[in-house]
Amino acid sequence: MKVNVYHLRPGYKLTKDVMGKTLNPIIPKGTVLTKQLIDILKEFDIGEVWAEYSNISGNSRDLKANTAEVEAIAPDLKALYLAAVKSCQRDFKNWQAGAKVKVEEVRDYLIPLFQYIENNPSSIGIIHHFSNKEEYLYHHAVSVGLLSGAIAQKMNLKKGDHYQAALAGFLADIGMARIPQHLLKKANDLTSMAFEEVKSHPVNSLKMIQHSSLLKPETKLAILQHHERLDRSGYPFGESPNRIPIMSRIVAVSDVYHAIVCDHIYKKRKIPFQAIEELTADYFGKFDISILNVLIQLVARLSIGTKVLLSNHEEAKVIYPKQTAPIKPLVKILSSGMMLDLEKSRDISIVELVK
Repeated sequence: MKVNVYHLRPGYKLTKDVMGKTLNPIIPKGTVLTKQLIDILKEFDIGEVWAEYSNISGNSRDLKANTAEVEAIAPDLKALYLAAVKSCQRDFKNWQAGAKVKVEEVRDYLIPLFQYIENNPSSIGIIHHFSNKEEYLYHHAVSVGLLSGAIAQKMNLKKGDHYQAALAGFLADIGMARIPQHLLKKANDLTSMAFEEVKSHPVNSLKMIQHSSLLKPETKLAILQHHERLDRSGYPFGESPNRIPIMSRIVAVSDVYHAIVCDHIYKKRKIPFQAIEELTADYFGKFDISILNVLIQLVARLSIGTKVLLSNHEEAKVIYPKQTAPIKPLVKILSSGMMLDLEKSRDISIVELVK
């Protein structure tokens, strides 16, 4: 497709040679453009080029965070977060060796981190950048805890329930310590027998904390139920919706969202907008829509004037955010001035914010 040079961004790949007043191309096709190369095109007064954004292709998109940018946003958060991940890794290995779960020790390193999120709510939207696939399990525990607590806070639950939700999210997968290690590191599809073994982890998690006096009954239930779904397709019991309380629903949403936005040994991560779209489309009817809407406000909120990059490679500006379709607003295409209703144009979606 033809792209105006002033709409190019680093990452676009030329699909045709760029010719100037020379016999040879200024830049040959196949070149992935950098900021310096885009500046060169401008110097040569090139108006348009044939290019495609090579990094946008579903799951194959390279979504590595700009580390310097993330660290500049929240260096204190990153330090607290990585310390909690380190503590989680230490504890998990002890649990694998048969040690008892000491909830008071988990609380001592998780809650100070969550209190940072409480005081800086917008920072919850960047924590997935800190994750890596080699230590995914520990990052997942910490992040699901933070997300669950942040959702509880945004939903105006009691302050004590913010902390209980954070602990429920963190402890939901500790039962993985009772699963054979080779299954946790398996990069391809599990056999049905192996998958059944992995599916036992919520029950394992509950058994490991069931006698803790620091956890409320509804917190323990959320740990057990974090894979239950409102359409009864979940496990371990396929519970009906009226038997799945609010904290269980919060942890369920947090668990799946974080899994989508992080790299695994078997799949590439997606950005928050893609994750929200997957949750609302592919998982329709499985999750509490009110909790999904709160998650959107925390990690993918759009306001009038926000600039976005669309899946058709066009940049656009949000003209009218919709309460009924939070990630499908009315936008204005910057290159043409055309208005586009993303709710009606289902083949086009937002892939990232433009700064």
